[in-house]
Amino acid sequence: MESLDSLITAIVPAAGASKRLGLSQPKPLLELCGQTILEWTLAALRAVPDIGQIIITAPPSHVNEFERLVCNEDAVTIIPGGETRQKSVALALKWFRFQQLKSEYILVHDAARCLIETALIRNTISAVKEHGAVTAAVPMIDSVKEIDPAGNVVRSLARENLWAVQTPQVFETELLIKAHEQNTQTATDDASLVEVIHPVRVVEGDRENIKVTTPRDLILAREILAARLQA
Repeated sequence: MESLDSLITAIVPAAGASKRLGLSQPKPLLELCGQTILEWTLAALRAVPDIGQIIITAPPSHVNEFERLVCNEDAVTIIPGGETRQKSVALALKWFRFQQLKSEYILVHDAARCLIETALIRNTISAVKEHGAVTAAVPMIDSVKEIDPAGNVVRSLARENLWAVQTPQVFETELLIKAHEQNTQTATDDASLVEVIHPVRVVEGDRENIKVTTPRDLILAREILAARLQA
């Protein structure tokens, strides 16, 4: 890792309640194939030299457990997260500014996307240098319908224009800070905030870069990791 003044600072939202998994512990602390979900995610981020500082937002009641996982990492900081992902990223940005860190870009990657590979991280970083704001995404495969509250189809959407958004998402630092400060809308990802004030470029992602959200996702993640370890 580089010094704290680096090209990229990574923010890793990891403070979610994991309700859909029905867990008694935070999802990032769940073990998959010998490491926790958080450790798999951090390993991919650490492998990219451009990333100098990593800020992880943890559930406030589990900060100590998260800190024990990264106790020997000077470039990794654990802070309490917020009630939503959006609030957690905002708190990480606030900590970044309070510490007077300097990075040209901020990369945001969900802890639950523990199957991320370094090639995709590098591709988004390469693209942000040209476009200022990028997100990983994959083209939709299924046909997509818009429905009304009663469950009736309103219209069919043009599949060729639809992409499923992933992380990492990477932005010029001041652009992301401005987006969080100026936009009051609720958003499930940072690109939704940034696109209001600046175009966001899509970088083709990876279909294995799933977000572990449901019990089925856990099974699939174990299968993918096991296959990689045996390769």
